[in-house]
Amino acid sequence: MLTGPVDLTLEQFIELWLGGNIDYGDWFEFVKPYWEQRHNPNILFITYEGILSTPDAVIQEIAAFLGYNRLDGTEVEEIKTKINFNNMKAALISKNATAAGLVMNKGISGEGRKGFTERQNRVFNQRFKNQMKDMDFNFYHYNKEENGKSL
Repeated sequence: MLTGPVDLTLEQFIELWLGGNIDYGDWFEFVKPYWEQRHNPNILFITYEGILSTPDAVIQEIAAFLGYNRLDGTEVEEIKTKINFNNMKAALISKNATAAGLVMNKGISGEGRKGFTERQNRVFNQRFKNQMKDMDFNFYHYNKEENGKSL
């Protein structure tokens, strides 16, 4: 099990991740319990891909979830500016350049899988199908190979 900061290549990290051997456990085991609680009024399940494809609608959904009245166009545009990937990355860099380099890439959906080898993609695809087969959620990044969109 990988714990704490270590110096790994991308390939080494992917192998550990595919095996569920990283800090905070397995991504699949993280997502499934939240999805099962999606009808709970205290849970709002959104995706980065959803924000990329319909930012105005997702912003309104988040506002409603938090108890705000419908936002006007100016408020939505202000939020979109603040959550723009490049603006968020610049803000994080100004606070901690090292952390920004570790956690923020290009902000493009599906970009992370470009570092996978052909074998790793096969392993991931099979694992995804096995782990998520009982979920009725449309995992956009999996169902559409590359969308190349950034917020």
